[in-house]
Amino acid sequence: MKQFFVLMCVIGILSCRPLESISDEVIEVAVSRVKIEYVAQMPELMKEIREKLRAYDGFISMQSLRTDDTSRVFVDILRWRSKEHAQKAFDDFHKTDACTRLMNAIENDIYFGHLKNY
Repeated sequence: MKQFFVLMCVIGILSCRPLESISDEVIEVAVSRVKIEYVAQMPELMKEIREKLRAYDGFISMQSLRTDDTSRVFVDILRWRSKEHAQKAFDDFHKTDACTRLMNAIENDIYFGHLKNY
């Protein structure tokens, strides 16, 4: 139930920041539960990941969220110029050491997907 609530909060946030009216922009949403032993490392790891993602073509922005300091659920919201940009970055990023460290920290994915203005 808490996972559903987190996803609904993300959708609420997105509705407050609409995509450009005539655009191929997409929002990428990743909601993950982090292993307890990695929680304290997440701010530094996400800072490194944000820097890497900024270098990818089509990157617009990234926001990392957490419900509170005790939660192990982390939400990342990325904006990309197009689905193609998001997919290319996804494919390339998964070949990096930073991605390996992130995957090691994640206990399970709650939600991952792309949302588009319609």
